[in-house]
Amino acid sequence: MAKAKAVALGEVQMHLAIENGKIRIQFDRDTQLIVFEPANALELCERLADMAYQARGSIPVADGALKHELVERNRKTLTTRLALMLNSLREDKSYSTLKLAQVLVDTCLKQVY
Repeated sequence: MAKAKAVALGEVQMHLAIENGKIRIQFDRDTQLIVFEPANALELCERLADMAYQARGSIPVADGALKHELVERNRKTLTTRLALMLNSLREDKSYSTLKLAQVLVDTCLKQVY
């Protein structure tokens, strides 16, 4: 079981944990209804999404400055690589536009993931 994360919702404590590949939500008392402010709802969704990626063994979606840094770092690398590939692939007339796009997308995804 992964370490539980506590979230305070007014008077109710909610603990989130990954257990046997699933997300477990546990409240500190019997709870019939929870009403969220929009900001709290977004925070809970982000935490649940991060934990779902972790439970699934996937890479979580980056946000804010981290996302910007990843985009910039990969842009520099990929721009040069894709320019070289395009020059080479254009010479082969057997590549359809769809096939060319697929090769470029596959290259980008391999670089990022």
